[in-house]
Amino acid sequence: MNLQLSSRLFLLFPLCLGLLLSPLTNQGNAQDLSRYIDVTGTAEVKVAPDEAVLALLIETTNKNIREAIKENEQKLKKLTVLLEKYGIDPKQIQTGLIQVAPVCEQSAYPKAYAPLVVQPNGQQAVPIQLPAQPADATENGKEYKTTKSVTVRCKEFAKLEELLTAVYESGFATVQTVGYQNTAQKRIQEGLRIKAILAAKEKAGALTAALEQKVGKAIRIEESSGGYTTPASYGAYPAAYSAPPVYVVGGLGQAPEQITVSASVTVWFELP
Repeated sequence: MNLQLSSRLFLLFPLCLGLLLSPLTNQGNAQDLSRYIDVTGTAEVKVAPDEAVLALLIETTNKNIREAIKENEQKLKKLTVLLEKYGIDPKQIQTGLIQVAPVCEQSAYPKAYAPLVVQPNGQQAVPIQLPAQPADATENGKEYKTTKSVTVRCKEFAKLEELLTAVYESGFATVQTVGYQNTAQKRIQEGLRIKAILAAKEKAGALTAALEQKVGKAIRIEESSGGYTTPASYGAYPAAYSAPPVYVVGGLGQAPEQITVSASVTVWFELP
């Protein structure tokens, strides 16, 4: 009987000791985890832009889904021909998905009329799954709206303003935004990341030196936001909007002399 009791006490002793030590162990881990400093280093450079990026949008509305999609594709073909007249190579034109949705509230439609998405032509297009009911939605005047995004890269800045005006006047698409970039941005950012990390290390050293401490090894590195920015942002709106086309007033043919390419890195350093 005594032997059994002693065995139970012997088994319970390590368990109790573990429960007593666990808070201390967790506290020590928490203290270790808190002994770090995180700093963000940035690096940037000014470069001349060599390419303009145009974000265009093609919109069509029809009471028949098939006709709405057909009209959208026809506008895209006409837009491509227009862009080629201004020296835009087809390789510089990138199209997005065709999105189809009812013009009115979706709750007023049955499930069969849910928004539809179609792959763009030339990219292994998937046939659109039309609803079981007839595509004609003439009841209550319901219509379908199709939209397709088009991205155009233009290197001839001298023709840019004339090109934008022609696109707007044609009615094939609306100009959403116009930005400028440098095609060597990826290579430039590779060097900027290294400079950003060194800047973070230097900053951490300066902060800890003021407290008479030293910086330990890096325990985490994370790339923050970075990229390129232009001095100004431009856009244009369809006639239904109250705001006038900005590019007509701003003169987009005059590209900015420089744009900013940047890189930002956050580094966590141990505090010994």
